[in-house]
Amino acid sequence: MASTSGSDPIADMKAQMAEIRKQNTQDSIDTAWETQKNQKQDKWAQALADAARKG
Repeated sequence: MASTSGSDPIADMKAQMAEIRKQNTQDSIDTAWETQKNQKQDKWAQALADAARKG
């Protein structure tokens, strides 16, 4: 993580917080993508199970 000269700890902290927020946003996007993918797999599994039951 890039840091300024250290003469302004407030600026350093703000930069770190911005980096954390950026990572949290990416984590949220990744989680949403995984959830969506898993829901689609669940729907396919349910459809296949229904089809197998109906023969």
